[in-house]
This record gives sequence, structure tokens and C-alpha cells, in this order.
Amino acid sequence: MREIRNKPEGGYCIVAAFEVAWILCTYKAGFIRWYDVRVWFACKEAAARRCGLRNGRSAKYRVEEICSLVGGVNGGCVRAALRRLEATGLFRFGETAIRFATSPDELRIGDLSGFWSMVHAIGQKNRKVPIPRRIVRYIAGGMRKTLAGTLLGHVLRCCYLNGAEYLSEGSCSASWVARVFDLDERHVKRARKHLAEIGLLSAVESDSWHRKKYGARFAVSPTWSDSVEQPRERIVKRPPRSELSTNKRPPLLILKENSFGIGNQKPALAADRPTGVCTQRGASAESPTMRHVTTDDIRDTRRLVGAGGLFDDAVRRGLVNRCEADRLKFVAAAERAVREATRNPGGFFVRLVRAKLWHYITLEQEDAARRRLRRVAEEDGRTVERCRGSIGPPWSDELAHACRDAGHPDEQRRVGGELEVVRELIARSLALAAEVQSIQSVDRETGHGVERSVQGVESWELGLNQRGRQGRGQHSACWERRVA
Repeated sequence: MREIRNKPEGGYCIVAAFEVAWILCTYKAGFIRWYDVRVWFACKEAAARRCGLRNGRSAKYRVEEICSLVGGVNGGCVRAALRRLEATGLFRFGETAIRFATSPDELRIGDLSGFWSMVHAIGQKNRKVPIPRRIVRYIAGGMRKTLAGTLLGHVLRCCYLNGAEYLSEGSCSASWVARVFDLDERHVKRARKHLAEIGLLSAVESDSWHRKKYGARFAVSPTWSDSVEQPRERIVKRPPRSELSTNKRPPLLILKENSFGIGNQKPALAADRPTGVCTQRGASAESPTMRHVTTDDIRDTRRLVGAGGLFDDAVRRGLVNRCEADRLKFVAAAERAVREATRNPGGFFVRLVRAKLWHYITLEQEDAARRRLRRVAEEDGRTVERCRGSIGPPWSDELAHACRDAGHPDEQRRVGGELEVVRELIARSLALAAEVQSIQSVDRETGHGVERSVQGVESWELGLNQRGRQGRGQHSACWERRVA
């Protein structure tokens, strides 16, 4: 049966929840020291001693009394602590009265964000907490910050006044104390264990669901006495570090080499991908793919239409054909994506290619695409001027571009081979034209040979227009087959 008490033994001291919050927040902000916090609790005890004065009698406070509660040989440290507390507006110390702050507006610490966050975490900021005076003297007498924060957290959650009845049992979790008072949860559990050893706290049985939701139940002992010598708190110290200690954790895995190599390591990089810092900013070292197109891929013409680029990947996927017209549309779509897209140029470009929305491309964007392709060709040494110089003055721009792209895309980097293809095509076409003229002059009556030769010329020209850009070997085979 629970014992009904009006007050704990030794009495209690009424402290508002927000007062505990702002004294600790002022300490965390660096305006006061931990010694000043102890002096503040000692002043609370001194004021509680004079709460029952009779009428006609006045209180008188002395620094020596505060010094006896805090401990020390003289009052110099206490006077300095009182000046720091008064400078922050926490209270005003006088010989006849001690006036504590009752509103956050009286504080002179500037930023109060930490105070309001702690008050919100505590809840019920205006609740009057009956702190046993023996606990107040215990805190003022000197204890570690973690132990004091743990004790105050359990007092805030366990001590209540229900009318004239004093209650000292409630639920409190170590995680809540650590979060509110900015402590380590492991240290809170260690301090709570010490408070249970000295008899100040005692665990109360509770259901498992209650412990998970609200924390374990504890009771603050109303009969605990600070006059009895208490066992000192055991401070767990780490063993000294060895001379060869390095401030690093041991590896998580022990790498063992087997017949298949080291299983916990990534495969070695290829020879064309040396280790070190990547010199290309924003460019990916892997081959671009239509499944993931970045802005850098469509800005770089070589990654767009070069060997192993996006154009080759689109051809493999059947999105475009391997011809100059689709190549120009491909680059023009990239140019439109770079200029028009606002959030995702890569996705904009993929949509244009997959849906074949070529009719949205403007003439200006197509001209820009031609310039990009010409710039790449000039960098590779395949300029229009070189084609003109090798063939002669009658060579036009359109025919020069057609002959420049006559080879297979895999052979376009070989300039000499491409010029040989152009020369061979011209020589064979002239030879075929001469043969046709000779046949027409000799066999005018039957017309059989002429018709066959003309059909061969027309078939060869049709093959040149449709498949003339698919490789030097295919041109030679087509010409030999048609002439034969």
C-alpha cells in the first residue's frame, strides 16, 4: 500500500520547471559556471529556510551562509558567483531578501532559443516542482554535471503535489533525460545506477509496454538523508593507451587472399583508367548510355556522336539509323535540349529521340548542330578544304561533305583511307561512263547491251545514294556486282 505523505522528510523547495530550464541554459551558453549553478541552488535553500518567519520578523542573508552550503574556505568565490548571477538577471541578492527572476524577459543573455527548446521538451513550464530540500543541499554541496542533470530529470518527472499530498513516483526514460539536458545516454544510465545505490532512487515494477512507451517507473525516496555518509560515485576510467596506439578503430573485415583474389576488394581499374584525381570536371569516365543521359553528355560532341557515344548506343537500341541525316538530327536534338530545357536537359533530349520529335527542331538549332559536327571533323583532320585540294576546283561543298562521310563511322578517323575511297569511286564511275558510251556506238541495232549497261549504271547510282556511306568494302562489292 502506498504511503500518503504531505511532504518529504526535511521539507521541500518549490521551484518552477522553467527556472530549472533557464539556469541550465545560461550555464550551457557560457554566461555562468557550474559553481554558479550550485550557488543558485544554495540560495534556493537559504530562501526556503526563511519561508516560515513570523509576522514582524525580517530575514537576513549573509554570504557566509551560502558559503557553508556550497563549501569553501572563504566567501570570495561565492561573491564572484553572486555577481555573475546578478549580471545575467537570474536573481538579486540582498541582505534582507533574495529576489529570483519570474519571467524570461528579466534575463540578460540575448539568445533564448536554447531555453525555449528545453522548456518545450520538459513540458508544463509553469508547473511547480516540489524538490526535496535535502536534494537541493546535495546539489549545492557539489556533484558532477551528469549526476545533477540525471537527478533533476527524475525529480521533474516523479515529484508532484496533488493538493496537500506529496507524490514522488513517475516514469522517466534515460533517452529523455539525455535529450533534454544534452547528456550521453550511457552516462545517464550510469548516474542512475549510482543514485539507486545510495538509496535516492528506487525502481518500481511496470509493464513492458509501459517501459517502451513512457520509460521505467522510479520513485524518489522521501526519507533519504544527506547527513549519512554516502558512497562515492565510481568513475569508470579507460585504461592507458599503449605506446603504439593510433586513434583509429580496428578494421571491420580481415582481408584474406584466396585463389580468386581478395573477395572484399573492388576489381582493379582498367589500364585506360589510371588512378588519381579526375581532370575532367563533371565528365563521367564510363561510356554514355541512353538510359542515363547527363547534361555533360549532350554538351560534349565527342560523347554525343563519337565512337562508343550516345549515337552508337541509340543505334544499338533501334532509336535512330546509322546515317548522316539521323546523325544531324541527333546532334540538333541535343542542341535544342541544352537551349530549351530548364530542369532536366538529359531527359528532354531522350524524349525528343525516343518519340522522334524532329519537327520541333528549328533551323538555327540545326545550323548549330552542323557547326558542332564540322568542328569535330576539323579537329580530326577531315576538313572541307583538304577534300577540295585533293579533288580539284569543280568539287562542291555538298559533294565534299558526302565524300567525307562516305566511309563507315568506325573508319572516319582515318583520313588517308577516306580520300582513297573518294578517288576510287570517281575513277570507277568515269570508267563505267566511258564503257557505256562505247557500247552505245557499237551496238545501236539490238539495244540489248545498252539497256543492260544503263540499268547497271542506274542500279549502281541508287546503291551509291542509299548505301554509299556504309564502308569502302561495300562500295567495291556493289560496283563489281552491278558491272558484271
